[in-house]
Amino acid sequence: GSVVPRAPPSLILSEVKTHDGVDVDIKLEGLGGNRRRISGGLYIEAPPRAIWDTLTNYNKLHEYIPNIAESGAMLQPDGKVRIEQVGVISPTLGLKTRITLQVEEEPYRTLTFTKVQSREFLEFEGTYTITSPPSGGGMAYLKYIVEALPHPLLPVGLVQGKIRAEVPPMLSAVRASANEYQSMRVRAMG
Repeated sequence: GSVVPRAPPSLILSEVKTHDGVDVDIKLEGLGGNRRRISGGLYIEAPPRAIWDTLTNYNKLHEYIPNIAESGAMLQPDGKVRIEQVGVISPTLGLKTRITLQVEEEPYRTLTFTKVQSREFLEFEGTYTITSPPSGGGMAYLKYIVEALPHPLLPVGLVQGKIRAEVPPMLSAVRASANEYQSMRVRAMG
C-alpha cells in the first residue's frame, strides 16, 4: 500500500520550453504530499515506428539520452523486459540513481516503465505515448509522463526540478535519434 493518499492533480506550472529549436510542452502537477506528475511532449517529424524503435532500443538509451549513465535490458522468464538504469543526479557531487524498471509494451503506441527497485523513489512510473495527428503526414506527437514519489530523505524540490529540467533535452534527444533512424531507413530502402 501507499503511504501518501493520492490527491487530484493540482497544477504547479505549465510552460513551453524551446530545446534545439523545438517547442516542448511541460506541465508539473502535485498529486498529494511529495508525489509529482511531470509531463512533456513534442512533435517529431518521423513516423511512430521510428520513434518506437528508438525508445525500445533499451541497451543503447544511454548513448543518446542525457543523464542516463548506463542502461541494460534483461528478458524475464515471463517474457517481459526489465531494464536497469543508472542516472546522474549531480555530476559535481557524484550522486547517482539506480533504478530497475518493468517495461510494458503496446507496440507503436504506449511504453510504460514501472519501478521494481530503487533507493531514491518509493514510486516511479514513466509512460511514453505516441500519437499520429489525423492529418498524418508522417509526423507524430510523443508525450512522456512521469509520476514519482521520491524517498522522504530526498528534497522533493530538487527531484521535481531535476526531472523537469531533464524532460526537454531527453525528448529532444529521442526526436533527433528517431529522425536520424528514419532517414537511414529511407536511404536503405531507397
